[in-house]
Amino acid sequence: MRETLSSIGTPSTNTTRISSLRSALFGEGLGTPLLAIRREGPGFCSSQVVLEVGCGAGNTVFPLLVAFPDVFVHACDFSPLAIELVKEHGAFKLDRVNAFVCDVITDDLCKMIMPGSVDVITMIFMLSAVSPMKMSLALQNVRNVLKPSGTLLFRDYAMGDYAQEKLAKKCQIISNNFYVRGDGTCAFYFSKVHYQPCLKEMALTLWKSVCTANRL
Repeated sequence: MRETLSSIGTPSTNTTRISSLRSALFGEGLGTPLLAIRREGPGFCSSQVVLEVGCGAGNTVFPLLVAFPDVFVHACDFSPLAIELVKEHGAFKLDRVNAFVCDVITDDLCKMIMPGSVDVITMIFMLSAVSPMKMSLALQNVRNVLKPSGTLLFRDYAMGDYAQEKLAKKCQIISNNFYVRGDGTCAFYFSKVHYQPCLKEMALTLWKSVCTANRL
């Protein structure tokens, strides 16, 4: 399985902190596209506020609270059931987690989070479920709450993934690199050709990109 991790934005003086957060979220040597994406702007301070888009039941949120005692986490998900599970978790505390239902395509994040207040945003296997025609809406939405010189950690499927090959053989394609699975959910398989123009349009800078493969 091929995946990609990226950080989007501009390099900061706090790269150790970001690297620690990235390792806590993704581990090292995992097969995934990782993108480190930074928003252009002055002064990046110690990361204290995190937004996880597509938090699910909180499998990332609660380990983060343990690993980083000074972090406050905004956690949103399209599913009301997922948010209910987060709030029912034994480690959920209102003074450390703001969990809320949100469709990042249509709902304005600035109504739930102060604009320009988030140090790090994570989007883990979330954006691939969105139609490529609407991805820019989601990215613009999260950009509005990202601090100047904040970081977006993005992890998702990359072109060449074995699952993509299987979907292609089954003729389950919707559009270029966008497929529907048997359960009705969708999956987009990324390449730099797709996301780089979108980042440039939003004044987001690709800081680091890693693409690795899990051996089957």
